[in-house]
Amino acid sequence: MSAILVVLACVFLALGFMRRGSGLRQALVYSSIPISIFIAFSTEALSVFHALTRMWIALIWVVFAVTGFLFSRGPRANPSAPLVSLNLWHDLDKSERWMLASLTLIAGLVGLTALLSAPNTWDAMEYHMPRVVEWISNRGVQLYPTIDHQQLSMPPFSEYAILHLQLLFGSDRLANMVQWFAYVGCMLAVSLIARELGGDRRAQILAAVISGTIETGILGASGTKNDYTLTYWVATSVFLLLQWKKQQGWALTLAIASALSLSVFCKGTGYAFLPPLVVFCFFMWNAKAQKTFLLRLPILALVCVMVSGPLWARNHEFSGSILGLPYFDGAGPDEGRMYGNRHITLTRSAANVLRNVALNLAVPVGKVNGLTTKAFSAAIHALGVDPSDPSQLVLSQAGYLPPFNIDFRPFSETQAGNQLHFILLIATGVLCLWKRKEFSRETLLFAFGIAGSFVLYATLLRWSPWNARYQLPVFVLGAAFSAIVLVRITPRWTSAVAACVLLLGLALSIKNSSRPLIDRQYSVITSPRERTYFFDHHWDSADSFIQAAKAASGKTCESIGIDANENHFEYPLMALLNRDGHLRTISYVGVHNSTIAYERHGRVAPCTVVCLSCALKPEEEQYRKQFKTMETFGDILVFSDPVSTAMSAVALNLPVTQKAQPF
Repeated sequence: MSAILVVLACVFLALGFMRRGSGLRQALVYSSIPISIFIAFSTEALSVFHALTRMWIALIWVVFAVTGFLFSRGPRANPSAPLVSLNLWHDLDKSERWMLASLTLIAGLVGLTALLSAPNTWDAMEYHMPRVVEWISNRGVQLYPTIDHQQLSMPPFSEYAILHLQLLFGSDRLANMVQWFAYVGCMLAVSLIARELGGDRRAQILAAVISGTIETGILGASGTKNDYTLTYWVATSVFLLLQWKKQQGWALTLAIASALSLSVFCKGTGYAFLPPLVVFCFFMWNAKAQKTFLLRLPILALVCVMVSGPLWARNHEFSGSILGLPYFDGAGPDEGRMYGNRHITLTRSAANVLRNVALNLAVPVGKVNGLTTKAFSAAIHALGVDPSDPSQLVLSQAGYLPPFNIDFRPFSETQAGNQLHFILLIATGVLCLWKRKEFSRETLLFAFGIAGSFVLYATLLRWSPWNARYQLPVFVLGAAFSAIVLVRITPRWTSAVAACVLLLGLALSIKNSSRPLIDRQYSVITSPRERTYFFDHHWDSADSFIQAAKAASGKTCESIGIDANENHFEYPLMALLNRDGHLRTISYVGVHNSTIAYERHGRVAPCTVVCLSCALKPEEEQYRKQFKTMETFGDILVFSDPVSTAMSAVALNLPVTQKAQPF
């Protein structure tokens, strides 16, 4: 199994860092940096030569694993000391043991969910995962025709990692593990942050416990979105910046530059979360460290350009901006689907801060949520702002404007809030201000950095009912802060707090509405994996998709086109078409936007077209003229046996060729 090469590379690198004096947690965090930079650079490099194939990916990972092995054989900083203390568990007290054991159980259940379930979150089906399929078909990450512009312009690191695992493993079985590894990595990173801020062993363990039980975090850690990968790199950046106070070596310079670069290469919200954190960390350092950092800013900028430069170039070619289009595809005016706030004022920013706070205050009682909505609406009105101002809220993809409202959806990956952790963060913030003389200057600056990130994020980006998951970096970093405050001010309460968040985490780990381990009707344990693609509000579509994919993949055709204009939920079909392990060329057809200009010359015209929700639609007549055979599966039509290659190519806006693109 080629995917083991990734694990071996990580183990070898971690051993190498440990031999050079790093602890286990630190070594694992350090090792993630060269691995991730390697994923980013190798993906872009292979794409230049259209060599993004299973063979080349496996070959470069063999080379990287061998390099990691050589690194692991380097000289030891302290030959007489063991790499890992064998007495770590015995050194812990009883409460610390049950905290770590419970956290391990929760992480294990989330990991089991990630392995058993297919990717299935709705927007992951629309752009996170389809872009991976297109890259594999095109053997590169160049621009291509698509009905979803987000596939071309969104920061792609998470999907690059999924791409490598998918090519190495041969299926999307490990796709969810990228988020899960980032979830575990965040626990390590925040425990190290707590250590750098002076937290003792108990504070570090509690920081990991609080981080590992965040509501939106647990629900998303078994999926294929990119919230946790962004959060991991933000947390890693903060940890490295805290280390800068004690050392300013070139290795740490490159590590900081890489972590910051990978943050914005994961998700666009990284641009909002990072600046306040960097600024407040800067004020923690002495004059010498500050001067050195400023002198090395060009290095940081250079690394950022090296990592994101190819994406920026493609975005500029595609949209005229290095950040891509400022809105997502959907119904209604483009202005309503903007990501950011264009008209920023102090009062409008304060209003959006209140809206984002409100997302974490929902309770199981509808009347209480109604009163909370009214109270926040009144506060926003007092600022002179409309709570449901269309210029500050995001339209849904269907063109509907969800009004400002507070709903309780505790098991929804997209709409859950972080109620318990928000209360904990506010309570510890108040305690810290009340007892501020008992805390170091660094801890106070760290708290202001977290608050600044939240405010800047709320200022720059529009509000929507699903924004709570975007706040994950704030809550993960807040876990380190809360742990330090609790252990310092109320040490007797730490076990009770840990028990509360762990019980919540256990419930969330088994009742995720998109990927439940235990459920009367739908469970990732008892359901066939092919049906778990449809667990996120598409249960009724499973049979038609499965049958259509079986019919299309059962033909001799190696190039399959998908028309998803009527039903933008195409990834399950893409995955099912290749579930036999035989990679077919899969591409969009019926593309009517400007991306048709990126059609690759020499690609074969699809000899089979699957049209989603096309029964009784105009597309049916279009494809009937080009293909001899039509099969119906629910509202999905499968067209095969083209009348002629030339005629099909012209009708589908493809260049004519007689030879299929090899894999």
